[in-house]
Amino acid sequence: QIYIGEFPIMTNTGTFIMEGGKIIDCYGESAGAVNNSSDYGLEATFIMRGGDIENNSSDDGVAVYNAGTMHMSEDASIPMKGDKTNKVMLGAFSSIDIDSDLSSSENILLTTNRYIPGRQILKGNDIILSNNYSKFLLDVEDYRINLNGALEYLGESVEYYVDAEGNDDNTGSKTSPFATLARALFEIGNNGGVGVIHLCSDIEIDGPLMIFGSIKLINEDMPYTISRNSEYSDTMFIVFGQLELGQSELNNQPEIAQLTISGYIEEGM
Repeated sequence: QIYIGEFPIMTNTGTFIMEGGKIIDCYGESAGAVNNSSDYGLEATFIMRGGDIENNSSDDGVAVYNAGTMHMSEDASIPMKGDKTNKVMLGAFSSIDIDSDLSSSENILLTTNRYIPGRQILKGNDIILSNNYSKFLLDVEDYRINLNGALEYLGESVEYYVDAEGNDDNTGSKTSPFATLARALFEIGNNGGVGVIHLCSDIEIDGPLMIFGSIKLINEDMPYTISRNSEYSDTMFIVFGQLELGQSELNNQPEIAQLTISGYIEEGM
């Protein structure tokens, strides 16, 4: 049965167990077949022991969106299509528990909005993971899933330099630094999401910096401070991925060359 509409065929905020049958030819805006979403303060659990979820799609080719707990085992099958649809979309902090060997030889295509090295997206005991991890593919080329079920970055880390006296129209090199952290973060996001930002001066920010992927902040030669400017008093960093602060043990510099993040809270505030 074909369903064309804005919403998936199944929105689960409780427990949905699938042991057989099929969900096929469904289309929704965010997921065609199943939206396993922990809304309303509830923990959604999708347990798939058998059955087929086939030929479903969404605006982004997603059949199943998982933002809760998802288990797969035995005869569960969510085969990817040749056009890379019928995907399983993992929310920022979700994963799939593999409870037993999967009998299907069909590949399952995964996607997520939070690619960071080392993120565990498949869980299970060592034997089950080693037997089944290769059945799961990713829809990006810069990452793969290793035999432990974690994301492994295959690209190269990029490096950019930031100096308050620089210019965001520069290239971001050491001799042509950007002026803002936001510009450096934007460029890293467009080049695999894994990178290092070298601070070449004190930096003031005037809004929240969104951290996706895996970012290191490192001082260049001297101790520097990242602070809010005088007109901004809200959150400085919002981390969806991974952020490392470049202290001496990270950047192999003397103890004096530490990075400081200062909120500059005035006395009496």
